[in-house]
Amino acid sequence: MLYPVLGRARSGKTEFIRNLIADFIRVGRENLILLVPEQFSYESEKAMLSRLGADKMQSLDILSFSRLGQKLREKYEPSSPSEPDKGLAAATMCMVLSSLSESLKFYKDSCANEQIISELLSLYNELRALGVSPENLRSTGESLSSDSLREKTAEVSFIFSTFEAILKQTVPDGDAMSQLIRLSREHKPFEKKLIFLDAFAGFTKQELYVIELMVRQADAVYVSLTSEFLYDEAPGIGPFGHTVRTINQLREIAKRAGVPFGKPAYLSGPSKYNNFPPILKRYNSPELRALEKNIYSVNPHVYSLPADNITIACAANYMEESEYIALTAKKLIRERGIRARDIVVIERMPNQMRTAVSAAFKKYGIPVFEDNLRPLDTDPLTQFVLSAARIAAEGFGTELIMRFLKTGLTPLSVEDISLLESYVLIWQIDKSEWLTEWTKHPDGYGFEFTDKDKTTLNKINELRLAVVEPLLELKAALEKGSGKECAKALYEFIEEMDAREALKEYAILLNDSGNMPYALECERVWDILMQSLDDIANLLGDEYYSPREFYAILNTLISSREIGSIPKGLDAVTIGSADRIRTSSPKVVFIAGANEGEFPAPLESSAIFTDRERRALLNAGIELACADEYKAAQERFIVYSALTAATDSLYITYSLATFTGAEKLPSEIVTMVESLFPKCRKVDFSMMEPMEKIESAESAFEQAAIMWNENTDTAATLKAFAQSREEFKGRVEAINRLITRGSISFADKESAKKLYGEKMFISPSKVETFYRCPFMFFCRYGVRAKPLKAAVFDFSKSGTAVHYSLEKLISEQGIEKLSALPAEELKALIHSAVTEYSDRYLGSMHESSARNRYVLEKQAETVYEVLIRLIEEFKLSRFRIKDVELKMSYDGEVRPYELILPDGSAVAITGTVDRVDIMQESGRSYIRVMDYKTGGVAKGRFKIKDILNGLSMQMLIYLIGLCENGGARYGDELLPAGVLYVPARAEVIKEGRHLSEDEEREKKLKLGKMKGLILDLPEVIMGMDSSGTGIFIPAFIDASGFVKGSVYSLRQFKALKEYIDKKIKDMATALREGNVSALPTENKVCESCDYNAVCGREKDGPVRQLYDLDDDAAWQEIFNAAGMNEE
Repeated sequence: MLYPVLGRARSGKTEFIRNLIADFIRVGRENLILLVPEQFSYESEKAMLSRLGADKMQSLDILSFSRLGQKLREKYEPSSPSEPDKGLAAATMCMVLSSLSESLKFYKDSCANEQIISELLSLYNELRALGVSPENLRSTGESLSSDSLREKTAEVSFIFSTFEAILKQTVPDGDAMSQLIRLSREHKPFEKKLIFLDAFAGFTKQELYVIELMVRQADAVYVSLTSEFLYDEAPGIGPFGHTVRTINQLREIAKRAGVPFGKPAYLSGPSKYNNFPPILKRYNSPELRALEKNIYSVNPHVYSLPADNITIACAANYMEESEYIALTAKKLIRERGIRARDIVVIERMPNQMRTAVSAAFKKYGIPVFEDNLRPLDTDPLTQFVLSAARIAAEGFGTELIMRFLKTGLTPLSVEDISLLESYVLIWQIDKSEWLTEWTKHPDGYGFEFTDKDKTTLNKINELRLAVVEPLLELKAALEKGSGKECAKALYEFIEEMDAREALKEYAILLNDSGNMPYALECERVWDILMQSLDDIANLLGDEYYSPREFYAILNTLISSREIGSIPKGLDAVTIGSADRIRTSSPKVVFIAGANEGEFPAPLESSAIFTDRERRALLNAGIELACADEYKAAQERFIVYSALTAATDSLYITYSLATFTGAEKLPSEIVTMVESLFPKCRKVDFSMMEPMEKIESAESAFEQAAIMWNENTDTAATLKAFAQSREEFKGRVEAINRLITRGSISFADKESAKKLYGEKMFISPSKVETFYRCPFMFFCRYGVRAKPLKAAVFDFSKSGTAVHYSLEKLISEQGIEKLSALPAEELKALIHSAVTEYSDRYLGSMHESSARNRYVLEKQAETVYEVLIRLIEEFKLSRFRIKDVELKMSYDGEVRPYELILPDGSAVAITGTVDRVDIMQESGRSYIRVMDYKTGGVAKGRFKIKDILNGLSMQMLIYLIGLCENGGARYGDELLPAGVLYVPARAEVIKEGRHLSEDEEREKKLKLGKMKGLILDLPEVIMGMDSSGTGIFIPAFIDASGFVKGSVYSLRQFKALKEYIDKKIKDMATALREGNVSALPTENKVCESCDYNAVCGREKDGPVRQLYDLDDDAAWQEIFNAAGMNEE
């Protein structure tokens, strides 16, 4: 006899079935079977063991359909193979598509398309569940009027028949359900049994065949289903349409079997229908009882009373939504004594929000069990294997190799991988370049190799070989081997790379850090991977497959396999998907992500047969479900089950927008519940009071940080709490720096002293960097942080080519010789120098593209124009070039300039001077420092206020150093003639086409005028420009014989020296004391800074207050700071 047990959600169907089973066993009945969904089996076993005890449990088998099939197979055919799992089935389908590719039209070249494979398998299983064979599909398709559908049906049938033939080589029945049906028919295992089916939302065609055999063989079959009546009260809109369809199928089964269809047990209908007394209290709140009764009802009744046990909450985005869920759960645990295991979070489309919810619960210290399966291919071990196989199949793409290395399972250390990655990013290494020796500089273009650099490059090449050689061996094995040999080669590769040992070390690390479940998961993943290699070997056998085909099949196999989470404890919040989760009377349920297009899930058509094509097949006799009918009814039932799961409290949450600001709308769940319960609780997370958002020390700190600057009692309390906790000490200091715009400094000043050394070595350019922003200095020169940038040679970085060429030509030829050369010969020398530079520093880079060649050609033109200006200048000058690229260092041509700091330590000024010019006059040597500039200062007037602000001091520092220590090289009596910036760029004349050659030349000479500061002695001015008119220099002698322009006196130079010494000492002292404030001179500094993402400074943050004075006022300040009086 077939007995239906009907009732709405939470009407006691499961309790009724369990009580009935217990009653039968107590009176001595044996051979009972309780059939439940797989994910509900543990809960059912636990409940029945508690109810019956261990002895009486011997009379009851609790099984799912799959476990029932496994039990019958073990009993009647123990040697028969098990059904291929989802992964092996997908790999088989991939293999079929690959082998049939040339014969296919619709699904040609689809073997690597995971979505098509998944859709084909889904359709195959759907047809099997309906009892439709590939031959049935083909013959039905032949009767269709649509040519396209007829062809598609024939092709799908062809694919499925081939797929089924392969499956039957290992599983004669084709699949486990077919085997279960056959064994049930042949051996009649259900005779003299009582069978109970509980917690199913519906049954497939194959499951209904099994139920029919149960009905024919068993003494009685009880089936619980969620529906109030045998009929659908609200066809097309109610929640039970899907269930009523199942009831009608069961009625037909009873009729075919010739057994009575018993009077249903109506557990929730009106009293005249309810022939079984209520056995439990369904809900602990009247609101939830009313919700269950009215949801999707034809005639819903609005609940006019306050509904405090139903809450609808909105949040700005899914992160805040997750925060609200975890915060509320913590509050329920603390205030109402609810256990974590009595709380369930139900999602519909697990995505990024699943991670956010889990992280939020972790923050509040609430244990979580995620009732979901995650893809196996997200694990480091499977990524290691798949990346290696893909590299062997597709080539040595850098992205693939980096993914392979970053699994952490290769012999390379993290430092080794970083070194390798830096090089390939700088030089844009890809594909075949991995297979040739690397010869370029590790730091990019424009650097000369030192011994250290050569050692580093050798190390990088060793690492390259350590990566490439095993992969090349794997590639060779995959290219010549059969499927079975390829699987073996992959296993040997895993062993050769010692990945198993690396995985063990990782598991030990996880276990030692308190993550034992994740450590155990490593072992499970290893076992599944080994099984996958066995499966692929057995599937492909001795047939040859190309490396691409082998990878596609292997990837499909592993990607289609899943691994479940291991519960971390008994008392944990459960998070699960609405279509999978089976709850057991949770007190509190959170419906998460109740947004339009998310929950309920959108109805999507199959990629194989559209709804229109499915209707055509339905009319031809194949009952494929249509998305807009069957799936809609199924989705309503899923929503109904989720909304009615809680006994005490229901929370529905949704987001108002995405992170990009796109608006998100609440779904029909929200609008439906709001219309039924106008007085339900409504919460806007953004409007909650700060104290309401605190349920842990971490959340208290977050609120303290948000309110840090507020002048309220709440803010003061939270701030005091945060400052009192040791674990927040570092973050409190960071907030204080950010909020108060205070300086960044070392907590331990001794660390700063160790970083910079007892004697600090500083170049003039570093001084400039420090005064532009101390934090920039710290990052660039203190910790030597360097952004990884591709080695691209362009105009913005081509100044080194100009410098190199000018240095070479001037030092080897001299200005006098260069000035005597014909233009073509001079250009040939320049071209040779530029080419030598590119060969030396760029390698083959200058030949790699027309663009790079163009850039170098333009640099040659720039060098020519600068040389012409220099030649013209030296015709009027008595200064002569003495040195180029002069090294100011302990092993250079001139010793460094040293200063003693207040604490007794020293700072040495080192660096390289572009050019040093000397004029011998009346037994004295006048020295000037020259610097080639492609832009910046060379374009503007030299301003004294810049020096006052610690800027534009570079050339003056060199001049001071040479005057102090250059006597032995340049003469004992050295006078500081000046500092000049030489424009090292080709000047562009806008009106050039309208000028004569002489006019254009004169215009360019004027634009190329040098900038800087010059000693105000007439002999110096005339020594630099015999015309005295300042053609090339920023000073001249007027008609009255006075020196005018950008000049200084010897007394002013003395004041400059005192002031610059002070600035250098101040800088060195600040660094030794650990002051590295993110305090730029202007916001523009941050725009091009490589470290603006590190310092935490806001765009409108504070800047260093600068002097904004004219030259006279600036000189006065310099004299004051130097402790001198200006005369």
